[in-house]
Amino acid sequence: MKKMSSFDRMVINMSHAERMCLYDKLSASISSEEQSIAPPSESKEDYVNQDLQTKLKSESSFFRFILFFRSLFSGIDVSNLYNNMLVNRIAKKIEKTNSELLIYKKGMVGSFFYEQLRILKNASDFFKPAIDLYEEEPGRFYVFLSSLVIPDYYEHMEREIDPFLLGDDKEPKSETRLSLLRRMEEVFQILTSAQRNTLYKSVINIDWLRQFVRLPFERMLARFLPVVGGGYAAQLELISSDLSQFCRILCNAKNLTTEVLQALCLFSTQSQLDQPQIDVETVVAEYVTRSLSQISIIKKFLKAIPLRQLARVAFKSANWTPSQPEGSEDWFVKYKTEWRKLFDERWNSWLKAKNRQIVEKKVFTMLKTTKLPELPFQPWDNGWSNLKFPRTEAMGFLYGFFTTLFEDINKLLKILVVDGNFKQRENRIELTESFNGFSRLAGDVDSFAHSLSPEGKIGQFFANVDEKDDRSIKAHARLESALQSAYSEASVLSMRFKQISESIVNVLSGVLSETKIGKYDTINNIAAIGGHLNQQYRQQLAEVRDTLNDALNCLKELEVVDI
Repeated sequence: MKKMSSFDRMVINMSHAERMCLYDKLSASISSEEQSIAPPSESKEDYVNQDLQTKLKSESSFFRFILFFRSLFSGIDVSNLYNNMLVNRIAKKIEKTNSELLIYKKGMVGSFFYEQLRILKNASDFFKPAIDLYEEEPGRFYVFLSSLVIPDYYEHMEREIDPFLLGDDKEPKSETRLSLLRRMEEVFQILTSAQRNTLYKSVINIDWLRQFVRLPFERMLARFLPVVGGGYAAQLELISSDLSQFCRILCNAKNLTTEVLQALCLFSTQSQLDQPQIDVETVVAEYVTRSLSQISIIKKFLKAIPLRQLARVAFKSANWTPSQPEGSEDWFVKYKTEWRKLFDERWNSWLKAKNRQIVEKKVFTMLKTTKLPELPFQPWDNGWSNLKFPRTEAMGFLYGFFTTLFEDINKLLKILVVDGNFKQRENRIELTESFNGFSRLAGDVDSFAHSLSPEGKIGQFFANVDEKDDRSIKAHARLESALQSAYSEASVLSMRFKQISESIVNVLSGVLSETKIGKYDTINNIAAIGGHLNQQYRQQLAEVRDTLNDALNCLKELEVVDI
């Protein structure tokens, strides 16, 4: 059996080999420094991560005496006084560096912060479409990411659980499915700590970017109001809550590696990847280049805005430290769950392929051919319109049935219609109506096939468009409308075939049975019909019944395949 599209194509519309080749090219052209968003480290003077009492002990004896003396007269605790002094020192340093960043006496941040925030928002907006898709299917993204960061493990998993690799003789039984699922769990167990940590680092990176994109840019920008003389300013107290969120993310920035950037690009453009005019390498290279520009914007913001120091001023706490970003503790659960979903999709594709294989064998045997019959004319297959007729194989089968089997079947049924002495009058009426309907259907199927020819109503329509070389959207829409009309007609023909075939099968089952089957009974002259060839004729009727029953099932299966 022909192998269907691999797990790669299910996860994203690009093969693993293509991905890795692209990844190698990108990695060779990008430095690790370009991918890093590490915030500037604090100076020794600004670095306060210890208890204030401990830090106070490192100050000179004279300074501590002055501080103690001031505490006595002010009634303020020494620690609080020391904290206030440090906060003032931080604020003055910020003001001295950039007077448009902080106006400490007024408790405001100024235009410089506002403009830098607007620029930073542009970087967030760039990544937003890809992050939106990531949030819709994080598990699928993790699986795709694993194909880049731990490719050997990914390929091993794919080989071990792909039912298409089992061989043509393997039957789709429940035991087979359970065996593959058990094997999946075994492969999960052999994921090494190093492999898991490698993937987890990339997961943390993409999740950091998700949290960056979801920062409340709009809300914080809305806090800024125009000021006299131009520019914008906001009360530090009003933005303190949002500032805390920005610090939590930006002061704990992660690296956006080549794997993450490539995965984001391919994941967000996967619907375009199968278009022949798309140069995937160019698309990804351009996306990564633009991504690196956004990373540069983030780095410039962190260099220009001392976020942690601003927050210490806002919260009046010299040793304030931002909390860590949210973790992705459930990432591996989502990763495993997605592999299970992909397996289910792959298993269902295999079941369809196996069913198709069975149907094809039945059709080959029935019509004495080595390939599925086709409609003689398929005007939609013109190489440019990218249109498909969703009943191609089903109607091809019907056309093949009526051009190869119908005449012989019709002759045998006619004998029963004319000479059969039915015990049940209703059975005779039903057979006669179905027999006549079968003849009309044969003509209608032939007419349908002719309508697709260059002289037919639909085929001529396509031919005219081709002749005029009209590639407009309007022409494409007209062709779609013509195919929809053909589809509706084909659906009616298919329904009629099913109804007629089922009716004839029921009547023949009653005729050939020794006992009555529901409302269907035999004929009085069952032992005489066909004359001296009675036994042969009865055998032929049984073959007609079985052939029509098989044809009915084949048509249903082919319609499912066509969808």
